[in-house]
Amino acid sequence: MSALLRETEFGRWTTRLGFKLFPYAEDHPDFVPPARVPLDKACKKLQEDTTPTVVTDIERQAEAPELEGATAVPSQATSIRQDVNIVGWYGDDDPDNPRNWSTFKKVVVLVQIGLFCFGVYGGSAIVVASFDGLIEEFGVGHQETTLTVSLFVFAYGLGALLFSPLSEIPYFGRNPWYVYVMMVFTALQVGAALTPTFAGLVVIRFLTGLLGSPILSTGGASVADLFTAEELPLKLSFYCAPAFVAPAITPVISAYAVQAKGWRWSMWEFLWIVGAIAVMIFFFLPETAKEIFLEAIVKPFEISLLDPSIAFAHVYIGLVYAIFYTFFDVFPIVYSGIYNLSFGAQGLMYLCIAAGCFVGLASYVIYYLTYLFPKIKRGFAPSPEKRLEPSILAAVLAPAGLFIFAWSARAEAHWIGSAFGAGLFVAANYVTFQCLFLYIIIAYDKYAASLLAANDFLRSFVAAAIIHGGVPLFTNLGVGGGVSLLAALLAALGISGILVLHHFGAHLRAKSKFTVKQIA
Repeated sequence: MSALLRETEFGRWTTRLGFKLFPYAEDHPDFVPPARVPLDKACKKLQEDTTPTVVTDIERQAEAPELEGATAVPSQATSIRQDVNIVGWYGDDDPDNPRNWSTFKKVVVLVQIGLFCFGVYGGSAIVVASFDGLIEEFGVGHQETTLTVSLFVFAYGLGALLFSPLSEIPYFGRNPWYVYVMMVFTALQVGAALTPTFAGLVVIRFLTGLLGSPILSTGGASVADLFTAEELPLKLSFYCAPAFVAPAITPVISAYAVQAKGWRWSMWEFLWIVGAIAVMIFFFLPETAKEIFLEAIVKPFEISLLDPSIAFAHVYIGLVYAIFYTFFDVFPIVYSGIYNLSFGAQGLMYLCIAAGCFVGLASYVIYYLTYLFPKIKRGFAPSPEKRLEPSILAAVLAPAGLFIFAWSARAEAHWIGSAFGAGLFVAANYVTFQCLFLYIIIAYDKYAASLLAANDFLRSFVAAAIIHGGVPLFTNLGVGGGVSLLAALLAALGISGILVLHHFGAHLRAKSKFTVKQIA
């Protein structure tokens, strides 16, 4: 337990206050450090490299095999680069290295990241059940009420551009931005529940989204801190799944309370959820970012504009996310206007989205454990493009699910058909998200946090914009025509783009100055 708590914010505060309740090995009087060896050969590589890089243990050992198991110390070779500090572990088995943490400790971190993401993503949609109450109390229209969702979504994308680079500064790490920003995030929910004006609610929702962004922009990087490329695919699901599951479940959580107690109860329920998460991460979430980053923070938009692979990933994921958020416009039209379901039953229909996500997760796990992972164990080293293979089928199934939803949402057809189509769309896009996020993290390892932040901003920006266009689209073209238009756009971009990236991605990466040159 000491190994878990000492790197949490709770553990750090006990140390700052003079109580060494959770000491490191170095704090014990009988500690004997391993033998130290100068890293002249590793530093020689830095002399020849004019591009700032992260020097990892693997790279140092490749340059100087005799250094394996040694601790880095400064030498005269570092004098030519005054901005470089070479820091290493006490060998490959150093227990303080996040990748050597116990299974229990890693599971604790993964569960917390998943719950943390769930809380923030869920906050975007928990207010959907309150729309009628907002209209009644404040006298606003439907377009105005959707600001409580769109500004939240836009703000957590905007905040990613701020908090992601800050989380890469070694002095801070990731945890302070997670924990202390989350505390303010939680406190704001009291204001949201008590605000006497609609304008006040909208401002608070924007600030809440802004402060919820750290975990969404760098949660994937925190997961990547813990695992190798072979272990990462399954573990990354704790970061990807909440993007679909949380917005589907929180309207269900709030619907019956809002119906019985009024719209403000959606905010009180959200306070209880995120309050519990804030307490949990303060006491039990350890810092995972251990490396000293020797490179300048890369502007995420520079890579997004100059690298076609990343540009496609951002645009496609942005379109998928935007279509996903139109469900909060079209579901009431379909299940209230066409099927005449009760208010509570309408909320339950969002569970088909959660079910689709779990189907997508299960499909990916089965693919990885039965096909790809056994090949890796036999020595096969999959390229980033090889990891995109499941997304080829997913790119076909996603628009198919939308077409099914579009033309089965009719009074003469059972509601299960449209629910199946929505679930298929989400299942397919979960697989696509998983594959593309993994592609970014593995192929663009050094810039993964910046790129995930850029992706978070762009998809949030597009989703926030299309939220306001959903009702006019479905009103003018009908559910069948409007959803079919979105399905056609998704098919045209997704099928061709994924195929091009799968077949020619290696060629594009070879020309990029941002990618990892060798993939293990």
